Amino acid sequence: MFRARIGEAVIALTDGGSYAEFVATDQALALPLPDSLDWIAGAALPEALFTIWFNFVELMRITPGEQALIHGGASGVGVIAIQVLRALGHYVFATAGTSEKRDAARALGCKAVFDYAAPDLAAQILAATAERGVDTILDTSAGAHLANDLAALAPGGRISHLSAGGGKSLDVPLRSLMARRASITGGFLRSTPLPLKRRLAEALRVNVGPLLGVDVRPVIDSVHALARASAAHTHMEASRHIGKIILDVGPLD
Repeated sequence: MFRARIGEAVIALTDGGSYAEFVATDQALALPLPDSLDWIAGAALPEALFTIWFNFVELMRITPGEQALIHGGASGVGVIAIQVLRALGHYVFATAGTSEKRDAARALGCKAVFDYAAPDLAAQILAATAERGVDTILDTSAGAHLANDLAALAPGGRISHLSAGGGKSLDVPLRSLMARRASITGGFLRSTPLPLKRRLAEALRVNVGPLLGVDVRPVIDSVHALARASAAHTHMEASRHIGKIILDVGPLD
């Protein structure tokens, strides 16, 4: 089990309550902060990294050579996911809602980026993959693109959901599901048992830790003082941001 040295700079996954100057978390959920990254950059990493590994590796079992599609490629999770998967050797595709966001995702290494509102989205994805389709899809939209996702999946493909949409029911076209031999999954990271979170952390330290600050660098949209957290949420809800929105607690004595 990872044990940080007293005074060592680390970043860590928490179970909430992290809008604060001080937080407590299980020490095994900490990752060393690379010397090349400051605290603002470090704050953008833990939740995104655990989310990416949990969904792509633990739930969807992505294997070498498989391709990934990320809905919301310019989001806080998306910008890190693109870089991590690219660094691990996967072709990555993404969707985004504006040309600026699509340009940002493309600049991070996506093979192609699509407008998620395009009526022929699935056809575009299939064309970009030589009609094979993608193997894994990370859906951040509570299933809003499910029909297109299933149509764009490679045989045996998997879809994982980050959002339950406030308890939304998922209307699954079974014929498409069965034709693709597809799997649909998802999970809440916060309620994941601690032993699994520890295993995710160890996998991140081994497989992704050496990439941080080198092949994987956070994209910071904006930084807000902790006292202005409500303004940060307003900015996030406007959905114009690219990358992570950070709350800064200020200097600590």
